[in-house]
Amino acid sequence: MSTTSAHQSAPGPQVRPGARAAWEYRWTRIAGGRYGGPLRVLLRGSGAGVLAVAAAEVHATHDPGVLCPLRRFTGIPCPGCGSTTVFMELGAGHLGAAVAANPVTVLVGLGLLFAPLGGGKWWWRLPTRQKNVVIFTAAAVSWAWQLHRYGFLPT
Repeated sequence: MSTTSAHQSAPGPQVRPGARAAWEYRWTRIAGGRYGGPLRVLLRGSGAGVLAVAAAEVHATHDPGVLCPLRRFTGIPCPGCGSTTVFMELGAGHLGAAVAANPVTVLVGLGLLFAPLGGGKWWWRLPTRQKNVVIFTAAAVSWAWQLHRYGFLPT
């Protein structure tokens, strides 16, 4: 068989047909949390904690101000506003302030942290329409929280 066939002109390494399937299977098992779930949670949590503490320390010495472009230019917060604050407040050890900044971000972050334990399997079984409803609802709740937090909604 010739080594200069048409399918070899594609970028990237050449993979044996069976090797690709084996690699995909192995990756789905690792990503699915079947290998060392609690260890993966510990590693994710430790890594996020170290980054949060370092970012909080940098933020304490140099505050960049408002990072959200929508809020910076219009004054109106977006549904994701407060997410950076959540990270900074957790790094500084202020759990209450982190939850007050954006509780939806805290919940999503915890969900991502504990995903290797298999708690997110229900998500992948949902039809796309239901996933979209969950995402839209979370974004709407987050935006209502931000609008209330910044005084755009009556109390």
